[in-house]
Amino acid sequence: MRAPCHAAPPATAPRACADMAPEAVLLVTLEDGTEVAVRNDLRRVTTYVLIEQGRWFEHEWDLLRRVATPGATVFDIGANHGVYALALARRVGPSGRVVAFEPGADPASLLARAAAEAGLSWLELREHAIGDRDGGLSLIAEGGCEEARVTDSGAGGAEIDCRRLDTVWQELGRPDPCILKIDVEGAEALVFEGARELLDATSPLVMFEISGDRRRAIDLCRRLAGFGFSPWRYLPDLGLLVPAEPGNCSSFQLNLVALGSDRAAALAAAGLLVPREEEAEEPMTIEAALDAAFELLADSGSIPAPGRFARAGKALRRIESHLEEVPEAPAYPYRALAYRLSMALGEPERGARHLGAVQAAIRRQPVTTPPPMAMSPWLDHVPPGRELAAWIQIDLFDRMLCAHNWSSRFLPTEILGLLEELRGNPFFPPHLERRRQLRRTLRGLQPALEPGPATAALRPLPGAAGGDRQWLIPRATSAKLRPQ
Repeated sequence: MRAPCHAAPPATAPRACADMAPEAVLLVTLEDGTEVAVRNDLRRVTTYVLIEQGRWFEHEWDLLRRVATPGATVFDIGANHGVYALALARRVGPSGRVVAFEPGADPASLLARAAAEAGLSWLELREHAIGDRDGGLSLIAEGGCEEARVTDSGAGGAEIDCRRLDTVWQELGRPDPCILKIDVEGAEALVFEGARELLDATSPLVMFEISGDRRRAIDLCRRLAGFGFSPWRYLPDLGLLVPAEPGNCSSFQLNLVALGSDRAAALAAAGLLVPREEEAEEPMTIEAALDAAFELLADSGSIPAPGRFARAGKALRRIESHLEEVPEAPAYPYRALAYRLSMALGEPERGARHLGAVQAAIRRQPVTTPPPMAMSPWLDHVPPGRELAAWIQIDLFDRMLCAHNWSSRFLPTEILGLLEELRGNPFFPPHLERRRQLRRTLRGLQPALEPGPATAALRPLPGAAGGDRQWLIPRATSAKLRPQ
């Protein structure tokens, strides 16, 4: 998928290593143990992001791994390097089936090599596009394979084959897919048009890209409604699917999920979905709101699914009303909770307002008492001791960098200067050091990533060309990356 950003990337990215072997291939171990093959080149978005985060930045990657069960069938349309296809193949196991569609020659070859290395023989790769016709198209990848798009044949780019999903589905014996994941850079409507028989006859979980575009979301949800599918969005912090409003989606919303009524009922029974329910707003004291916030943010899994979503919303509204009623209330403790609840409810713009309010309050009056809960979850178990100012500095910067941007790859060059300044902070964590290393290497300020957390989950693909050359990413150790 296209890697969206909320800050413009540099106009050009200099070579990170003068003696780089472009044919060399790395296997990056993701946080679930899946190994993905990427080019040994930090200028490539997938390489950079997977090393930076140990995963792709889409929250739905977690959801689909929870939904896929042994023996299930999965269609991954626009599989790219196989971040989804490889992980889901491991989930469905040899009794299941993953069919990955990727027309781009380079990502398809990398996906095939990773699948072969992992022994995932039940992952079938089809190197053609999926659309509304059986015929030829052109594949244009001016911004890299993550942004590749199809257009009419003869319009430039690589000539590729295109098939309707209905055609392929018939060839495969009309299986009943559990998941239909679609990431085709704006051509989702064409995929749906060519999958009318499948969508009429089956009820998969359909994940599709909208990239924060409300018009696109409305159009695609309208098309799917004709097949009996309703829209949902995934909240990773609560582990829940909740009803989506396509015309009011966040600019940070990369994907939506569409479900038929039977699939939605099954996910609700499994505790993964909260149906749309209108309920009266019961009064909540500020004490009850704070207790609910602490319980939800500390261990949301112990609360039943419907209660999780409803209590988070009520607690947030009560804390916000308290801040309006009592302007002199300490900003950091209340705003930190409001921020965390906003993010848990999938409202990053709302969370950003609370983050900004904390920054403004600190400029007016320094904080002298540690808040009971940080804005950055990983800091909850890191006491500030006598370094409260440094602790707060890291808390604020970490949220700005990691929670409100998809990757440091897309931030202005000035971000490296801030990372360098913060490196001496006693709370500077490994995941920020990893980003500092990546930005320095990308800009050519150091020849390669230093051995450590940033390289622990990497190894050369056995037998890959270029394996005897100087690696942009040094040969990995056996340690595993633990991204934040």
